[in-house]
Amino acid sequence: MWPIRSALFVPAHRRDWVAKALRVKPGAVVLDIEDSVPPAHKPAAMALLKEEIAELKAAATGAIVRIQPIGDHSPAEIAAA
Repeated sequence: MWPIRSALFVPAHRRDWVAKALRVKPGAVVLDIEDSVPPAHKPAAMALLKEEIAELKAAATGAIVRIQPIGDHSPAEIAAA
């Protein structure tokens, strides 16, 4: 995975976008649960992370999770990742 040649940001609540990102063979995919995910979809985004990370790992592609700024919600986001 290192060095990362390129990274694509994917809103983590858009499960189908992970497969689309893999088609262009990025060095890593940034699964975003911060500003690209509407507040109502954040729980779904966190629930999908393990599945999305597994898909990226199977494709030998790096997985990075972008969380919200540190706050009360951080423990749940980190646990999901």
